[in-house]
Amino acid sequence: MKSRAAAVLPLLRSLASAQERYFLTTGSYASSFEDLDISLPKEAEVSGANYIYDNVRCWIFNSPPPQSIYCTPLINKKSIGVSFENYFQRSIGTHQGRVYCWANAANEAYNKVCMEMSSKTAPDFVQETSNGIFFLGIDLLQAINYYSFAPQGAGIGEEIFLL
Repeated sequence: MKSRAAAVLPLLRSLASAQERYFLTTGSYASSFEDLDISLPKEAEVSGANYIYDNVRCWIFNSPPPQSIYCTPLINKKSIGVSFENYFQRSIGTHQGRVYCWANAANEAYNKVCMEMSSKTAPDFVQETSNGIFFLGIDLLQAINYYSFAPQGAGIGEEIFLL
């Protein structure tokens, strides 16, 4: 499960880099993957802020702020229970530029994946969703370089989809 999760991080980093380039050009973040200067696989299902390819699903969150890209690895089109969120450099709030691993707080296996990827022994915070589920938020900013196989700003290519 950890290797499937880690394989998403280069994609997340590439998408976030494309968002930052878009911001520098337009003064705002893109609300659609089609607006970004990256090459998406022609087999990918892309619809505005939603992207599905192979075993990964990503969303762009622009409203309400903070702005971020959220990706989750999939098995048989279902989440493996661990997701990642990259907040944009100029997003509103305290999470600017941060990358978080999210796991359902009630599932020890999912929590372990995030903890091991971050080399931390406790979450940075716990967040409750509107339906009462608690998620652990673990900051991966230091770990992201370890798990990044593609150079920053690289387009999406075959080497990114290792799932």
